Amino acid sequence: MGRALRSRTRATPKKVEESDGGQTNQQESRLDAGTRINLIRAFLAMPPIEQAQQIRQGIDANVACSVSKDLLNVSLPDLLRSLRLSPSAVRRKIASGKRLSVSESDLIARTMMIYELATDVLEDPNLANEWMVKRNILLGDEAPLDMLDTQSGYDCVRNILLRVAYGVGV
Repeated sequence: MGRALRSRTRATPKKVEESDGGQTNQQESRLDAGTRINLIRAFLAMPPIEQAQQIRQGIDANVACSVSKDLLNVSLPDLLRSLRLSPSAVRRKIASGKRLSVSESDLIARTMMIYELATDVLEDPNLANEWMVKRNILLGDEAPLDMLDTQSGYDCVRNILLRVAYGVGV
């Protein structure tokens, strides 16, 4: 069973900070890959209450780039399309160093949490990447990533992963 399913003590990291004032084009994050990954790790290490507070404050828009490139290995436009987010709005926030809105932050957070659970259950980041974007008959022939735009879709995807983790028939 994966590490996310076991009880663990979480360190309380500093809040995820806004990025530095570097320049960017609309296609690229203003932060390097290592910094983007650290933003994700910091968010996932937070206790759920702090995660909720961070979502309400808005997640740094650069995290969307990291989720697409560094976690899922999909293009930013593909990620945004799956989550039904406006590419122009998110790119504008990335370019200006702004935070995502509460609803945008919630969708990105759901994606990070499901990816972490998929990695833990499948015990391989590459398998988790493939699983996230591959159509699944249990989801009405939609990819898990495409289901994360709603709470009920998130719940269905999470339920499938938990059933796999505990060996319950799917």
